[in-house]
Amino acid sequence: MGHSYGWKKEWPDTAKTPLEDQIGSVFRTLTARAEEQEHARLKREAEQQRLREERERQETERWGLEAEQEERERRELGSRCQRRFDQGGSRGTGRALRYGL
Repeated sequence: MGHSYGWKKEWPDTAKTPLEDQIGSVFRTLTARAEEQEHARLKREAEQQRLREERERQETERWGLEAEQEERERRELGSRCQRRFDQGGSRGTGRALRYGL
């Protein structure tokens, strides 16, 4: 079971040409294939890096939005508690804090 690794080069003149004369052509073909593979690898790595950075950016954005929401909720709760305190004195403050009023 041989592996072709996705490419196969046809060598129609190999039977008529001495091996010494074929070395340059074989080397050029192998070099070109190695360059193609390196280019494909670099392209895959760049795409993976781009996707990783996009995920990190989205996660950072999500954390920021969550932090903003939590801060907004804290301010609203504090404001409700302050209004409740201002309206009724300290008597209902514990209940106001407990129920977010």
